[in-house]
Amino acid sequence: MEAILHGIPVKSFDDAAVAVSNGTEFALPARASLVTWQHYYTVDPTTITVLIQLSIDGTIWDTGDTDSTAAGVIRTFETSARFIRARISAQTGSGTEINVDIVTKAID
Repeated sequence: MEAILHGIPVKSFDDAAVAVSNGTEFALPARASLVTWQHYYTVDPTTITVLIQLSIDGTIWDTGDTDSTAAGVIRTFETSARFIRARISAQTGSGTEINVDIVTKAID
């Protein structure tokens, strides 16, 4: 599993087909982080729910943030979890090629 470095964006979904699925998982830095994420599309779906899931052990996942804006959005939250991934939990319409970018910053 690739580690996220503070200030370096990563893609949990990278021009992926819009379908209910999990994105790429990443290890978070060992200290509390401010996480900023965004999702956007080549063609917007009619409806979509994108989750940011967090895990302490990389096997049990829970929702840390969620968004249902079909046109995309940028959101920010704090976490001390060890692992992160995006998940599409629901979608309708003909949206194509989702991108979910994640970037972290150390909380001082």
